[in-house]
Amino acid sequence: MKRAVAVSRGMLTKVGAGLLFLQAAFNPERRQGIGVAAALAPVARLWKDRRDRRAFFLRHLENFNTNPAMAGPILGAVVRLEEDAATGNAAAAERAARLKKSLEGPFAAAGDTVMPSERFIESRMDLISSSDFLPKLGKASMSCSVRATRSAMVRMLAAFRQ
Repeated sequence: MKRAVAVSRGMLTKVGAGLLFLQAAFNPERRQGIGVAAALAPVARLWKDRRDRRAFFLRHLENFNTNPAMAGPILGAVVRLEEDAATGNAAAAERAARLKKSLEGPFAAAGDTVMPSERFIESRMDLISSSDFLPKLGKASMSCSVRATRSAMVRMLAAFRQ
């Protein structure tokens, strides 16, 4: 197995664009595996032999599940290892599969912690109501600090104190 072509900047750009559709074919059996194989499809050109390409796709169609925003560094490292595998280093293909398996969990945890989710927005939606936009009764007698606050609870308590 000799290198057909080297990984180019255009190939990496296509892999990055494929990452945008990582969850397009999400299924319970392989999770993001189909999306990973589709994102890495430009890298399959490293092999001229059809059987080697088939082995490449079978390697990357395995179960894979991580935070989509954190999949880029994992697949970037996999591309580098696949480039080594294409030069004839048989152990690099095994390392690529092990790397994907070992990093998917920690990167998912880091991504879920760092990336904002809908729950963040939903938990604050109940603080906003249409009455916040209506004129308040007794607003002139509230102190400036109470009027300047964003907390609905503080404003409500100030109105009841009157």
